[in-house]
Amino acid sequence: MSLVGNPQMITYHAGGSNCGFGALISDCIYQPWGDYGAEYPDPSGQCAKQLADRNAYIDKAGDGGLYQDEINTVVDLLNSPAVKGNKDFRLYILGYAQFFNLGANYCDDISFSALATVSLVGNAPKVSNRLRTDLNDGVERVNQILARVANDVGDPRVKFLDISPAFNGHRFCENNRNYKDQWYNADVWLWNFNTPADDPPADPALMDAWLAWACALLIHHLKRPRPSAIAS
Repeated sequence: MSLVGNPQMITYHAGGSNCGFGALISDCIYQPWGDYGAEYPDPSGQCAKQLADRNAYIDKAGDGGLYQDEINTVVDLLNSPAVKGNKDFRLYILGYAQFFNLGANYCDDISFSALATVSLVGNAPKVSNRLRTDLNDGVERVNQILARVANDVGDPRVKFLDISPAFNGHRFCENNRNYKDQWYNADVWLWNFNTPADDPPADPALMDAWLAWACALLIHHLKRPRPSAIAS
């Protein structure tokens, strides 16, 4: 708060990092390096284990759970001298957009893994309807908790904004889209990871830098020991 002076409005978008969103997407969608075990929803696979861990954090009551972490952060913010006495201040807690359209369609048979074609590096986990449903469910439960936080702080200056409905028709796996649209259709409002060769910058100098970074990253990971099995 010391870096923003005396703000009249703040938008607060938090919770995804607390929930380990990056690790979850890596283990369930992209699976870039190593052995991830059986595909979701097999409970022995890394995706299912990661999702169970994230759900445990989301659902946990009291200290160490998402609700308590978020309400502590919001209360600390509201008690900051920069906003505490300002009746005109507004805090808008933003929810998250659900990522996927649901229902059996072409996505059941495709993978979003950008490295799946690189020998000995990437896996190709399917974006199945079951996986999409369970990931969307996690987003919805996070949003419900953020809405509770906005209500439970008991401060009329705090409001929760659900942005997910605005993405209706513009998510991954919409029925009127196709495989390539998941990366290249401007009407899909979510960013997908791909390789530099698939989506090079327009500037040749940027392309060279992109490729140098990607090659260095690939070499670094190829030198790492590859696990032979998922840890139990």
